[in-house]
Amino acid sequence: MHYVIFGAGLIFQIWMTIDAVRQRQWIWIAAIWLFPGIGGGWYFMNVYRRSMLPAFEWPGSTRRRRIKELQGTIHHLDNAHHHAELGSLYLEQGKVEMAEDCYRAAMERDPKDIDIRAGMGECQFERGFFDEAARVLAPVCDEDPTHDYSQTMMILGESYAELGEHEKAIVTLRKVTAVNTYPRARVRLAEEFLKMDRCEEARSLLRELVGEAMTIPKFAEKRDRRWYSKAARLLKTIQDWSGLGVEIEFVSQLPIRDSTNPIPPIILPRMSLEDHAGDVIAKSRRMLKIAEDRVASAAGLSTAELSDYEDLGELKKELNWTEVANLLALDAGRLERMAKGWEPGQPDLGTWREFRQITTIGPTMDVHAYLIWDEVTREAAIFDTGFDPTPIFEIIDQEKLTPTYLFITHMHGDHVAGLEPIKNRYPDITMKAESDTVPRHCRNKRTDFLHLGSLRISNRDTPGHAVDGVTYIVGNFPDDAPSIAIVGDAIFAGSMGGAPNAGELAKQKVRAQILSLPDETLITPGHGPLTTVGEEKENNPFYP
Repeated sequence: MHYVIFGAGLIFQIWMTIDAVRQRQWIWIAAIWLFPGIGGGWYFMNVYRRSMLPAFEWPGSTRRRRIKELQGTIHHLDNAHHHAELGSLYLEQGKVEMAEDCYRAAMERDPKDIDIRAGMGECQFERGFFDEAARVLAPVCDEDPTHDYSQTMMILGESYAELGEHEKAIVTLRKVTAVNTYPRARVRLAEEFLKMDRCEEARSLLRELVGEAMTIPKFAEKRDRRWYSKAARLLKTIQDWSGLGVEIEFVSQLPIRDSTNPIPPIILPRMSLEDHAGDVIAKSRRMLKIAEDRVASAAGLSTAELSDYEDLGELKKELNWTEVANLLALDAGRLERMAKGWEPGQPDLGTWREFRQITTIGPTMDVHAYLIWDEVTREAAIFDTGFDPTPIFEIIDQEKLTPTYLFITHMHGDHVAGLEPIKNRYPDITMKAESDTVPRHCRNKRTDFLHLGSLRISNRDTPGHAVDGVTYIVGNFPDDAPSIAIVGDAIFAGSMGGAPNAGELAKQKVRAQILSLPDETLITPGHGPLTTVGEEKENNPFYP
């Protein structure tokens, strides 16, 4: 028995020695024979076994190891290609600012390399600098339309979409979908169709995506689940539309004032907030130009989880509200309350009998217009037009009003889509706006103090969301009712209008021009529910 064990040990020693010679492990050869049995065992576990079996590695360890290798290589060679590869790895990790630094260094060394320019453009897109992304990526796509399997063209199309250049976005995204079937590109194209009122094209594309989701392989379903889900939601929002028309809703006729028979409180049907907490995070992140990975890290989420939350607003796990709020200059308590269901109190519109909110629903959003008049003279003012002014005309006819003024809060399409029909129906109406595109005599002056019967209307500049943003203050209502502020998209209940390139200006103007009004002032935004100055001072996360 002893001879058998000795023989087996000797064979094992010789086996390990032969392998060590083949691998040129000279020190191990000495160890094998200086420490019989133990030396061979050490060699087997530490060298031979690892050479035969792949070692266990944590996810991402290969990428991290390559990053260290590149950092060392760059220290010695400083090659543009190595900077670009390092930038690509940082992008995969979601470290956008570090990736941008690498691509910038690569461009300094080789400004003509198409891959380097495409990488820089993607960094600009991820950081929210959409105009710069488009400037960098457009020449790349002209040079090679299928660069990176059309991924570069897709990012260019999304940049145009974010900039509001919808026709350019459609043309660009169509080039992508002509040669690839990326769900992301098709969903973004459908969104652009909807913004341009091309609902049938959008519906066809979305139906195709939803049907495709039933048969895709598991790996693709996991990768593209976000876009298939978004396609299903978009299709659901338009499935009841008829052709390319818009669905119209407006506030029903309010009772006429009668002091001898008090009327019970009049409350509008509850309306969802324009922005959920995820939207608030996304808006602030884009205004401050903070990379998605930094916010995700502060929130305790992965980049993908943060992206889903910004899109859907569905809270799947508790966030680190304090860290997120501190990073994004928001109020943590208000943001958390909003995420958990806060809504503004519903005002009693019986306080303002000569006031109507008119909501028109277009392809991708609803928008409010407002009608106010004097109870004695029946002079009326229209504030913005909505998608379709038909319900405004109906109220004017029913109330026997004389439309005197048309006030525009800003010239974005959803707020002025009914401009021509109103001007055609009421050619003597006086239009007021802040935009340089309107005739000089129609532009607001800060000293304007216009009368609508006994009502008084003044204006305050509130740019940010729009260059020509303005807020109108209507006061001197009967029975000392509080003033009304028609704010356009400057502020919403619990949020504010998107201002990716003028965020600080937008917030400063809202604080100075709107939140400085008395707390009981009714705020009537372009989207979402009515609110008051007091509600927003107490609950809006943007204005701690």
